[in-house]
Amino acid sequence: MIKMKNISIIISLAFFFSCAPIKPSLTSSSECTNCTLERVEFWNRWLDVCAPGNDASSTSADWSSTTFRTVGVTYEGFKTEDSLDYVAMVDLYASEELAKKYLPSVILSGSDYPDKALITKGMYLTKLVKIGADISGFSIYYITPKELERLKMKPSRIEQELGLPLTSNAGVYLVYKMHALDDNVVFQSDVAPTVQYTSPSEAVYWTSGGATQTLVLNNGNTNLWVKDTIPSDTLKIQMLPNINQRLNLKE
Repeated sequence: MIKMKNISIIISLAFFFSCAPIKPSLTSSSECTNCTLERVEFWNRWLDVCAPGNDASSTSADWSSTTFRTVGVTYEGFKTEDSLDYVAMVDLYASEELAKKYLPSVILSGSDYPDKALITKGMYLTKLVKIGADISGFSIYYITPKELERLKMKPSRIEQELGLPLTSNAGVYLVYKMHALDDNVVFQSDVAPTVQYTSPSEAVYWTSGGATQTLVLNNGNTNLWVKDTIPSDTLKIQMLPNINQRLNLKE
């Protein structure tokens, strides 16, 4: 079956940045002497300049009020063109009502329709989180150990390929594992491009996506999965971020 990708994307090399009175760095030298500190400063610069209202010192600068949009394939298209996988995904939710509520955004998070995959008993998946982030929530987004190793080979592009929002970017990431207690059906798709807005009309940050995400819709089932509460590794990236591509999205 041919999977139709309902995405119109133009990669522009004109590094225009709309929110910044003083532009944060888009490109950077790959060299850094204190990479953790320099990466933190790099992302803080973006957060400061692009805060809602363009005033990071303002009490109204609330990043939770921003809109983070994934620019992926359509839910209706998936239901029509991959009906068997659609039914299989719905069946993984506790109820059809929950599927209708949450599945559309899951589909939209990918640049292609999800494919079914099998995680066998004893295997594990990984999640990257910034230090201090809450890992107790019901997040369905994971990556395989193989995909994590691939991303480590492109350290300056990790945030871009994972499609992380600005507030999830960090100087150092913790790696958590989730172990399969039985054979489990999961789904995989490529991360879609994203855009983050501080107002309905002001887009301030884009990512390209591209990493392969593993969607674990039933990860809250403790009979099937067990989540580590202690990180298995600390990922210290020895390169500064490279976000030298802007996505101009056709509405």
